[in-house]
Amino acid sequence: MSIKNKLITAMLLMALVPLLLIGLIIYNHSKNALFAAVESHLKETASVQASRIEAMVERYRDIMRMLANRKTLKGHLDLYNRTADINALKYIDEAIGQIKESIPLFHEISVLDTERKVVSSSNVSSLGMVVKEDDVLPARYENCGYVDVIKGDDTIPDLRFSCHLKHNNKLVGYVTAVVHGGFLSEITGDYSNLGKTGEMVLAKRDEDGNALFIVPLRFDSNAAFTRKVSKDDTSVLITQALHRNNNLFIEYKDYKGVPVYGVTGYLDNTRWGFVVKMYKSEMMEPLLLLRDILIYSYIFIIGALVVVAMFVSRRITSPLLKLTNMAEHVSKGDFSQKISYTSKDETGVLVSVFNRMVDMLAMRDNELSEHRESLEVLVHQRTDKLRVANEQLEAEVSMRRTMTRRLMALNNQLNSLVNAIPDLIIFKDTQKRYLIVNRAFEEITGFSKEDAIGKKVEDIFPADIAATSTLEDEAVIATKNAVRSALILNKGDNNIHLDMINSPIIDDSGSLSGIVVIGRDITQRMELEHQLMERNETLEDIVKRRTAKLVEANENLREEVQQRKEIEKQLVREKNISDAVINTMPGILCLFDEAGRLLLWNKNMETISGYSYDEIAAKNVVELFPDKQKETVYREIRDAFVNRTGDFEKNLYNKGGTDIPFYFVGSVIDLDNLSYLTLIGIDITERKKMEDELVLSRERLRLNAIYLQEMIEEDRKKIARELHDDMSQSLTVLKIEISDIGKSVGVTLIISDKIKNCTGIVDGIIDNMHSLVMSLRPTVLDDFGLIAAIEWQINELQKRTGTVFEFDTELSNTEYLENLDKEYATILYRVFQESVTNVLRHADAEKVRIRLRDEGESIIMEVEDNGRGIDEAMMYDFKSLGIVGMRERVSLVGGKLDINKGPSGIGTKITVLIPLKKEED
Repeated sequence: MSIKNKLITAMLLMALVPLLLIGLIIYNHSKNALFAAVESHLKETASVQASRIEAMVERYRDIMRMLANRKTLKGHLDLYNRTADINALKYIDEAIGQIKESIPLFHEISVLDTERKVVSSSNVSSLGMVVKEDDVLPARYENCGYVDVIKGDDTIPDLRFSCHLKHNNKLVGYVTAVVHGGFLSEITGDYSNLGKTGEMVLAKRDEDGNALFIVPLRFDSNAAFTRKVSKDDTSVLITQALHRNNNLFIEYKDYKGVPVYGVTGYLDNTRWGFVVKMYKSEMMEPLLLLRDILIYSYIFIIGALVVVAMFVSRRITSPLLKLTNMAEHVSKGDFSQKISYTSKDETGVLVSVFNRMVDMLAMRDNELSEHRESLEVLVHQRTDKLRVANEQLEAEVSMRRTMTRRLMALNNQLNSLVNAIPDLIIFKDTQKRYLIVNRAFEEITGFSKEDAIGKKVEDIFPADIAATSTLEDEAVIATKNAVRSALILNKGDNNIHLDMINSPIIDDSGSLSGIVVIGRDITQRMELEHQLMERNETLEDIVKRRTAKLVEANENLREEVQQRKEIEKQLVREKNISDAVINTMPGILCLFDEAGRLLLWNKNMETISGYSYDEIAAKNVVELFPDKQKETVYREIRDAFVNRTGDFEKNLYNKGGTDIPFYFVGSVIDLDNLSYLTLIGIDITERKKMEDELVLSRERLRLNAIYLQEMIEEDRKKIARELHDDMSQSLTVLKIEISDIGKSVGVTLIISDKIKNCTGIVDGIIDNMHSLVMSLRPTVLDDFGLIAAIEWQINELQKRTGTVFEFDTELSNTEYLENLDKEYATILYRVFQESVTNVLRHADAEKVRIRLRDEGESIIMEVEDNGRGIDEAMMYDFKSLGIVGMRERVSLVGGKLDINKGPSGIGTKITVLIPLKKEED
């Protein structure tokens, strides 16, 4: 490339590189900003949509929990399972009908028994069907939760929920519901803020693990439960979502194969994957516009720069071209050329200097010609001498290489031989420095070759060993004879005994050239000799003692034989007495080992079980119980062996196929270093019947009490509504009529005052009537919930009494109260109302604090005052109707009410705990 072109190129590069860098910076900054904005927007949209979906699913799950907590429903199902009572089934049908009417989004509600057979359903066609286990047992919830999403009759997805029904801690069945999932289509069909191509897709895994869409799509309205994506196609975003790759924002494909950018997520509660995405083409539109602007700008700037560069380079390179032409002539040996350039700038100075340099080169060329011939003669002479010396050097190097190879082979053979010997070997020079050590030296002493080579014994070994070794080496050097000695090395906690030989190394001239030390490990031999001596002494002592004992044992044996005969007679008598006692016991008794093998039992065991002696002997104790109880019986027996005692209630399964309830008490006895369990059982059939009748009676009383309480609240509501609607309107009309009387006829001042008094009396009656209505049944409780009703009541009481009230809510999940059953809300409100009334009547308090919080699956309300404190006698006085009423209301739903005095007898604290589930599952 010519200097002119180089100059043009350099000028263009100097101008274009900064411009290109600036353009790239602007483009990359815009690209990053666009990607960050789109990613943030998609993530925010995905978070909001996912939260809406999870909130709706959780709402239905809470409704299902409330259904599963209906104690009367579970009680009637348990009664139906045990007795097939038609009335119990009618109650279940009525309860399902009421639930279906109150929650229209439930397409179908079914109650199943423990065998998953449908005993009652809003869909009559499903009665008697046996539901698959996967459709009633939630995948990730122990008792209650979402099961699956299915295609509804209207092509809109339906959600299936299921809950266990437990009565008295026993599984009595299941309740399932199919919920209309239209909210999923509404949420995913909201394309606002998603541009022209953005959308949210929702999918689950089908039976083969592929992604199955469960909602309509923006560009495929029929995609729900029809369109799939293979589980192996990881280039599609929905597959990544189902692999739980959350917040993935990268260029992928969508279900149509179009390049997209999107955010993925996974809903753990439902095992759905979702994607919020946008087409790459729509996202890249601003960047493409910016790219076009930059390209057109660069084209214009480059054209202008080329014109300027060509003009400047032509002015600069013209004299340089002349210098280049002259330099070519000089390089060919032509020194006659000259350049005529009259300018006095740097180029003119360069031309004049170049002309003088050409003249000097011509003179030097002549001188070099004269010296070249003499140098050639000298070079030929020196070359001959170097050739002879080189031949001699090559012969000497070849001989030395041969000697080096032989020495290396001998050295390798020596090292192999020395390392193969199991004894310790050391080679030293005449200065007692280590030259060679073998592998046995490293293993016995624990020192490596690098630690020993070039050092003396005192550099690596303790002082006592070093002194002994030095004396032996000096003796070898002085006498040139071998020296033998014993050496003990301490290696950790062990002592190593070595048999050492130090020998001189004599060269061909008879001079001492070094010392070789050989050490053999004799530790095992020393130990064996020591053990052999000890065993000989021990055997002699044992023989003496055994001889004396044999003489003594022979005398004792005769006496023992006579005693054994007496003991055998006593054992026979005791066994007969023991068998008589065991067989006359009213219950059953058995003895078995830890493996469950029966060793002893009484006659009642054979009579009650119906098995013969040989049949019982062939059985394991667990086989005497029903199949459904065998696992728990095994655990109870195992715990009894561990705790040395135990008791439990289980049914004995006799040969005729009848279950007989027994109360068992067990205790462990030890015989011959083995443990056995003695199990005594008492028949509790009659007691069980009485307990069941008592439980049923209590349940009926509780249901009647709940019914009466509901009727009272309904009557209060009805009276309050009639007072508010009828009486309020009548009084308002009366007030208007009285006012019209004064307007329609001329009245005196006295009559006008009377009319004002009458209207004032009517206003007072209306206010009193409103207070009465709110005390009977505040409408705010039905319309706005428990918290709003408590706040309204507090405001009313503060206006009337001047007492300071504080109301704190510490609920971790306010949805508890939003979905709270009216029965629970009414009980909490009535207890609060009665508590505050008692404070205002009796406590003479200045301040009352109400606190509402949740703990686990329970709601707790505390009412605390700083008054004079409640009298302990009143806490349990049946004449205290307010306290008795509060206790009865709370106990109806399985709650607790505690009344305690404050510290130092100041104030009273009432605590109410009501479980959201009426019984613990």
